[in-house]
Order: sequence, then C-alpha cells, then structure tokens
Amino acid sequence: MSAATDDFDLQTYLPYLLNRAGILLADAFFEVVRPYEIGIGMWRVLAVARRQPGIRMGELASATSIEISTLSRQVSAMEQRGLVKRGRSREDARAVEVILTDEGIRMTDAILPQARECQDVMIRGLSEQEIEQLRHLLAIVFRNCGAFAT
Repeated sequence: MSAATDDFDLQTYLPYLLNRAGILLADAFFEVVRPYEIGIGMWRVLAVARRQPGIRMGELASATSIEISTLSRQVSAMEQRGLVKRGRSREDARAVEVILTDEGIRMTDAILPQARECQDVMIRGLSEQEIEQLRHLLAIVFRNCGAFAT
C-alpha cells in the first residue's frame, strides 16, 4: 500500500457519509410522496411554490436544485395534473411564474406534516444549536460543491 491509501477510510470520507445519509433520506421520503404519485422533484416544486406564490421558473430552478429543462418538463406534467399553473409575470412579460392551484395547495399541505416528521427523525438527538450549525455547514458545503458544476 502507498502512503496515499494507507490512511484512506471510506467510513470517515465525508462525500461518502453525505451520500449515504442522503440516499437513506431520499428513499424514506419517496415513500411519503409515492401515494400522491409524485417524485421528490415535484415535491420540491410544490414546497417552494407554496411558500413563494408566483415564483419565476429561474428562481424555482435555483431553489429546488433542478436543472431548468428538467424543471420545465416537471412543471408541465404538474400543470396537466392540475397541481400548478404557469403564467407570464406582470413585471416582466418574458418571465414565467408558477402558482399552485387549489389542488396543489391541498396536496402540499397534506404532505408537509410527513416532511417535517422526516426532518425530525433526521435531526433526532441534535440540539437546536447543532441543528443551526448543521444547516450553516451544509450551506457552505453546497456552495463549495458548485465548483464541480463549472
């Protein structure tokens, strides 16, 4: 073994640990949204549009971490299901805004308690200070990982 591999332990490798936790969480949350016949991407759209009615597509892509072409297809499918509607912005006719329909609001509100429960399970045993620190650190990690996209 070389010195470069002697001290490498996958069990302490941060990218692996983040990925492992993310996979478990995504799998668990998929089971929450599956009865509604949506995926996690559509859930993200619902959650963001619920909090920010009339959000523009570009802002929605950024807020959900969904690539714009994928997001456009998802929003079209959600529009066909009657969960969202799209319209032109009053401030900028070139911009498209997304608004939840009454059905989209009902679905989001039905899922929210289960989403909160998933988060509660994830942070069990952490203090409020540790939770805020985790949010802060993950935001930094996310920003740093943006370097891979360039």
